[in-house]
This record gives sequence, structure tokens and C-alpha cells, in this order.
Amino acid sequence: MIGIGINHGIGIGGGGFLGILAYYVDPSAGSVGDGSYASPWDDFTEINALTLAQLDGAFIRVKSGQTVYDGLWLQSRDGFTIETYGGSAQAIIDGTEAASYTWTNPTGLIWRTTTPGAAVGLFIDGVATRFCNTAAQLDNTDFGWFYGNYSALGTALYVRLPSGVDPTVAPVRIARAENLTPGSLVPGCAIRLTGCSGFTLQNVNARRGRLHVVNVEGNVGAAYSDFTIDGNTFEEAGYYSGGCDLLNIMGSSGYRATNGTITNNVLKNNVTSDGNNGCNALEFNHVDGMTARGNRMQTFWGNGVELYRNCRNVLAERNRILDFGGRAWWVPMITASQQSQDNTFRNNICISLGNHHTMRSNWGGSFYNGPNGITHDGGDRNLAYNNTFVLGDAAWLSLAQTASGGDGTLTARNNLVVKIEPTTNSNATVAGTGRVWSPVADAPDAAKEFNLDYNRYYQRRRGNFAGAVNTRTAWAGSTAYSLGAFVSISGSSTIVLECTTAGTSHASSEPTSGSAGTTVTDGTVTWTRRDVALTTLATWQAADADLDAHSSHGNPTLTAILGAGSQVLAVTVSGNVAAAQNGLVTTSAAHGRSVGDWVSMPTTGGSSAIAYSRIAAVPSATTFVMEYQVYGSQQINSGAAITYYPNWAEPDVTPTDTALRSGGANRGIGSGTDANVPTVDYAGTARPSSSPCIGAIEV
Repeated sequence: MIGIGINHGIGIGGGGFLGILAYYVDPSAGSVGDGSYASPWDDFTEINALTLAQLDGAFIRVKSGQTVYDGLWLQSRDGFTIETYGGSAQAIIDGTEAASYTWTNPTGLIWRTTTPGAAVGLFIDGVATRFCNTAAQLDNTDFGWFYGNYSALGTALYVRLPSGVDPTVAPVRIARAENLTPGSLVPGCAIRLTGCSGFTLQNVNARRGRLHVVNVEGNVGAAYSDFTIDGNTFEEAGYYSGGCDLLNIMGSSGYRATNGTITNNVLKNNVTSDGNNGCNALEFNHVDGMTARGNRMQTFWGNGVELYRNCRNVLAERNRILDFGGRAWWVPMITASQQSQDNTFRNNICISLGNHHTMRSNWGGSFYNGPNGITHDGGDRNLAYNNTFVLGDAAWLSLAQTASGGDGTLTARNNLVVKIEPTTNSNATVAGTGRVWSPVADAPDAAKEFNLDYNRYYQRRRGNFAGAVNTRTAWAGSTAYSLGAFVSISGSSTIVLECTTAGTSHASSEPTSGSAGTTVTDGTVTWTRRDVALTTLATWQAADADLDAHSSHGNPTLTAILGAGSQVLAVTVSGNVAAAQNGLVTTSAAHGRSVGDWVSMPTTGGSSAIAYSRIAAVPSATTFVMEYQVYGSQQINSGAAITYYPNWAEPDVTPTDTALRSGGANRGIGSGTDANVPTVDYAGTARPSSSPCIGAIEV
């Protein structure tokens, strides 16, 4: 069968041309085939056995819209292209196999099986189950799975499925485990390319590998290079204790992978496995000269771009990194001898509001508990500039470098940082652990410097002040007040004053309130009036202090990031919404909202309580499902107002956008009259103040 396919690309009509060498796979064609366009193979058995000579310069083409339930594993093969043929829909390469489990239905929507005898991420009725690290979390997650003791039912594998989904009838699949036995090799991935150079992987959908979805690795004692991964969709890893990345690019110690390009891919929905085990979008390991550009990474437990160890000259730019649980960019320090150097993270849009103090993503985990923008544990001469970060409670930049952190320099400049509803002031915008250092001056050890400069910080802190009712105290004269303290004033039960400049109050004169958002001086204290029911996201506060020598802030509406003109809908919440509702909100009448709209509602149970979320689904005219859900003691009360933000616009990082080049993500921020706009760009080149070089724009 293999020999027949050598010239079966000649003269074909399926996208080939005279002289091309191509092999075809179409699972709908049946098991008898020779790999030609007219008679394709039905899986990758023959493809995986092709020799170097048979694959050099060849095309491996998989039928559009078809799903191949098999792993593609090529070893020490060069110069090939993997792609879709015969239509616009991407071919699907699925790394799962059917699972035959015995199920019982002990209670409600919970199903139980002891057949696997271990933790297993399942795909049921074509949907990935989300990992739950507690039984209680399972109760709040449709299509969730949990391994352990549920109630008094004993240790087993449990899943919670929506009403009407029956695992005894619906198809159940699991990601195949890696098998290295000669003669029966199973890759443990949907696509695994080992020691392959000069290849192209384009326009396919790979999903549900157990080790990783797509794993590109080197042979022991050998390097590989010069590859392109473009225009693909990678999604839904399985469950494995040592990986579960959507795309993993790795060389080996002393043999780095070099010159790879990863562009225009979608990497999404990596939540089937425990967050302790990776669940990254894109991970590099022992590489040099990689470019990750124009990719969309969305909804995953772990990190967007991780430089695990020994990475050099990795450029990540113009990517959208959205709804993540770890970090947008992580540079860890495994050992000083394996530090990552000369890497750049620039012009990326990084947005994740899950796991902040009021709302959490509707998945949870024991490891990642708050999305950071950047974590830099070690490494030398790494750069992060012209990025836009929109985050909740977590730090936009976490510096955890220690004395064993290698040479250790990070330069972070010209970044735009927007924090929504942080529970603390902007002091926590930058977090440092592991050593004492100053974000303004050099680190204590002159050889280990963190250079933060020309960044711009905004926050919308305590946007709803209902919780302040529980923490405020009556104003008192000659009293020291710390930043963030709340006081009440005489004659009002709905107005609170927040201390925005610490100091000591006047001996006897109680401050007047002014209008909402205005400030008043009281001795050496500055108070800002906060109404108990302030819900508009158009009100922004500047950072409380400059975090670097030339940082800037102001008080804009940030129209290009979150939009101005918030609207209170005519409908209200009908029925309380707690964690058990899994983000489902019922409204008093037709709400008129669509998937992707951004809304907020006041909640109870916290010191800074507002539920802010994108709408993930609209089951009916009077219901919608929030992408983030309330948790713990938080609750949205029946009758709560719903605020809608009609002008949300995800910032555009397309380099051909002419508006992008004249302000891009920061349209509306900075102008000729804005004194806070830096007069030079990252490279020190002078530029007009009307085109602020801050955030994710081209430089």
C-alpha cells in the first residue's frame, strides 16, 4: 500500500498540480485505499510508516470536515506539509478513543463509574468535561468531572452532565495514553512530530491529545529546525500528569530547536485537565529563534506563552491572550544554567478577569488562582513592551527572581495596564516575591535589574461600594486614616468617603461630600466620595503612585478598551443568583442582549461587590449565562439592576489597520494636551504626542 502512493498527486483535482507528491486521508472513504486522491486511506497507519524519502517534499492531506480518530506521529522526517483538502472546513485530527465504562446515576445530574479506576478527562456527547478539583465544584459545573469521594458514594470517577445527556447512550471518549511499545506506537497526542525539520503544519484542527494536543520535539542528541505552524486550531487537551499543553515546542539540553514560526493559530479551551499539570496554550522548552505572532489563545487553565527553560530569542507579538488562569507570559527559573535570555513579549492584548474577588471563571483549580500579566522568575535581557493588560485582582507583573535567578534583567516599558475591581490599590499592580526590591530603583543586586519605565496604569477600584456599608466608620477628628479606609458623614446613609491619600483628619471640621467622584481635603487626608450604588465602568481612577520613573496616569474613560456610555437596562434580575446557578441569570422581561455583550450587576457578601462578565450564552429571551460566575458567599439579589456596556471593543492588533498605526489600542488615550504621554517610544525615538506609543500598537 505504501509504494502505490509515490506519485498519486500527479494531475489530481483536489488542490494538487502536476508533479506534486501527496498522500490523502479521508475516514469516510472506507478501510481499503492506496492513499491516492481517488482512494484515500482512512487513518494514519500508513502515513506514520512512510520513510524519509517518501515524505520529503510531500503533502499529507486530510479531508475537509472529516474527523480522523487517530494520532499522527512522524519521526525523523523532513520537508513535508500537513493540511486540509477538499473544502473550507478544517479537517479534524482527534487523539481520543472510545471508552466503554459502566455508569450509575446515584443522584440528580451526577453519574458515577469505577471502570477506569483513576482520574480521566472525558469527552461526552462531543463535549469536553471540565476538571473540578472538589466535589462541591462539580455541583456547579455542567460537563464537569471529578475523581474522588463524592458525598458518601465512595471514591470513583464522577461527572455532572446537563439534563438529557446520558453517558450510557451518548458517546464517551478519552484521550489515548502514550504507548512506546515497538510495533504499537501510540503518540499520546493528536499530532506528534519528533526530530522533524523543514515541515509545515497548516489549516487543520487538532484536538484531545493526552500528553499534549500537538507536540513538536527533538530526538535525543539531535536538533531540528525551520518549521512553520500556521492557521490551525488546537483545542481541548485530555488529562495527564505531566503536560496537557495545546502546543508544545521543545528541544533538548544542548540541542535547541531553532527557527520556528507559529502564526495565525487559534489555541483554545484547555480546561479538561488539572491546572497543576500545565494546561498552557503555548510552551517553549530548549529553543532558539522562535516567533509566535497573530495567534488567539483563549480559555485555558495555565499560561499563554511559557518559556519553560533555556529559551533564547523567542518573539511573541500581536497575539490575543484571553480568559486565562495563569500568566499571559511566564519566564520561570528552573536552574541558573537553564535561564531564558533575549526574549521579547510585545504588542500583545492580554485580558483575563476571571478569579478576581467577586467573580471566577466557571472552571476552577488548585494551582492557578488569579491571572497575572507577566511572571518573571529569572533570566537575562528579556523585554516586555507595548502590551495591553486588562486584569482583575492579580498583579500585571510579578517578579519572583531570587539570588539563584541567573544574570537577571527584565525591561518592561510602554505597557498599558488596566485593572478592573482590584480589592487593593495599585500598590499591588506590581508584585515582588523572593527578594526585597524597589520598582523604581534597581534591584539590590546591581547585576539583577528590573527596569520598569514609561508604563501607564489605570484602575477602576471598588466600582460598587455597597460593601463599604459594612466596613465604614463614622468620621472622627484628629484621626489617622490609611489608604482605602471608608467613613460615613452625618446625615447620609448612602454616601461614603474613601481615603485616597492617607493622612490625619482635621481636628473638628467634618468634610463635606461634594458630588460622586469628587475629592475633598480634610487635614492631610484626601477623601473621594463614593455612592453606595455606583455601577458605571466609565468611572476610572488613576494609579495611586507612579511605579516607575516615568510612569503616567490620568482619569480617562478608556473608550477603546471598555467603552463609555454604560446603560442600565429596563429589566432587572429575577431570582437570586448564587454559585449554584453556574452563572445563569433570569431577567424580569426580555433582556435583548447577545453572546459577547458585557454586563455587570451588584452583588452581596464582599467588601467590593460587583459581578462583571461577558455573556457566554443566551438560552432564552429572559435568560443569559455569564462567562464568569459568582462564588463563595457572593450573590446577585433578585431585583438587582443590570448595567450593559455597549461600546466594548476588543483592541485590534492587526498590523495592516491604519488606525492601529496612529494610536491603535489606545485611541482616545493621550492627545496633544495630555502631558502624561511619553515623548519618545520604546527605542527612544521622538514621536508626536497625538500618537501615544503605549499599549499594544506597532512601534
